[in-house]
Amino acid sequence: MKENNNNRKKFNLFDTLTGNRTSRKDAGRKDMEAPRNLKFFFKLFGMEFSRILPINIVFILGNFPIIFLMIGFAGYFNDTAVAARSSLFPAVSSMANTAATPLSAALFGVHGVQIPQSVTTATTIVFFVLGALILFTIGPVTCGLTRILRNIVKGEPVFFFQDFFSTIKKNLRQAIIVGFLDGVFLMLIIYDIRFFKIQVEYGGSTFVNGLMFWISIFIALCYLIMRMYIYPMLITFRLSIGKILKNSFIFTFLGFGRNLLALLGCAIVILLNLMIAVIYVPLGIMIPIIVTFGIILFIMTYAAWPKIDEIMIKPYYYPDGTPRPSAEE
Repeated sequence: MKENNNNRKKFNLFDTLTGNRTSRKDAGRKDMEAPRNLKFFFKLFGMEFSRILPINIVFILGNFPIIFLMIGFAGYFNDTAVAARSSLFPAVSSMANTAATPLSAALFGVHGVQIPQSVTTATTIVFFVLGALILFTIGPVTCGLTRILRNIVKGEPVFFFQDFFSTIKKNLRQAIIVGFLDGVFLMLIIYDIRFFKIQVEYGGSTFVNGLMFWISIFIALCYLIMRMYIYPMLITFRLSIGKILKNSFIFTFLGFGRNLLALLGCAIVILLNLMIAVIYVPLGIMIPIIVTFGIILFIMTYAAWPKIDEIMIKPYYYPDGTPRPSAEE
């Protein structure tokens, strides 16, 4: 009996790494018609894990300025100086020099403790400036990868680099603007949270400082949820940036339980990564390069797309993509 050579499949490294072969073979599977709930999340994640790896690698390579930021924050090129830990050191030092008493000596022993300080150098500043280029790469790269992840969640075929580059080309202008605003807003939120935290701890825990701190936390949570919807809507609909942000804010509360669960999932991924880094630093550094960002993007897209489909697509379009009569009026 002759073996049917047509059933043989040649090994293709490109298809294996990007998941193209699996996409063509498994498109239209009955299990892809299942509701996108928590149970199916783990099933789909297991089936599509091989695609998370190239998605993560492309995210890192596409946002290469993040490497400069990491070097800058690591402080490898900073100078080291010694300074007093206490802000009362100048007064206590002056007291000890002008009138040496047992009291001034005791105070100097407490407030005169010297600790090493990292001082920013010109080289470090250059790395920060180069790292700021991520404001112009994060939007396009995230858009391209969101297209791939959206197709995975929908159960549609994925053609990795074709989908990635065509989506960037089609949405480049909006992607750059949204990515820039995204990065700036995240930095402002982080700055506000740290500022009011310091005010509460060292500037006096007044009611206003405490209130502003928790308002900043609430805004940060809302915006992190909004980010789940911004990029899927950007690549799916022809909307202005203002309407994308408005709709994303509305979706923050429409799918509140689902959104909080997704945030919790992202937080668990980050915490596990940090725990591994504490236990074994080299592995903690390698994991983000391999899977961390890809898993987070997958969680965000899985949480956001079914709600977008339910609210903005199904009521207005048939499954074949033709508009319903009510949508045409």
